[in-house]
Amino acid sequence: MREFVEVLEMDNDPKLKPITLETALADEIEKRRSLFEDAEFVVDGEIPPIEVQANELLPSVFRNLLNNAVQHNDSKTPRVTVTVTEQDTSVEVVIADNGPGIPADRRDAVLGRTEEKLDNPSAGVGLYLVDTLVDQYGGTIRITGSDNGGAAVTVTLETVSQGDER
Repeated sequence: MREFVEVLEMDNDPKLKPITLETALADEIEKRRSLFEDAEFVVDGEIPPIEVQANELLPSVFRNLLNNAVQHNDSKTPRVTVTVTEQDTSVEVVIADNGPGIPADRRDAVLGRTEEKLDNPSAGVGLYLVDTLVDQYGGTIRITGSDNGGAAVTVTLETVSQGDER
């Protein structure tokens, strides 16, 4: 909730800086492994040591997505797969699970993207926070179905070129 309040208090021009994706994401995966001992967290490939345009709240993006992948999972053994793919000027982080998934007609609602925002019964504060932060970073987030039968959340963030800073 503290992070949510911080985001609400930010002005419309958050101070972005280069943040190492590998550190932010790998640390959160390790913390989730300790917290959810009955769940499996798999990194498909490697997390490159690249920098993205973000701020100190970037780890909370991944924390919320990883938590949701386990907490809303009805499988005997929740399995969360993280895949990172570098593009020319961006990076895609996909967090996929083997849970029940999110129906296509509820995907905008869970992110708080409807006219009702957080008043929609499907909306969640954590995912609204994620969507708001990723938008402030100049990135995008989309929810699709996972190859494992659950949900796949794709976060796309701008990478930082040498000497590039907002």
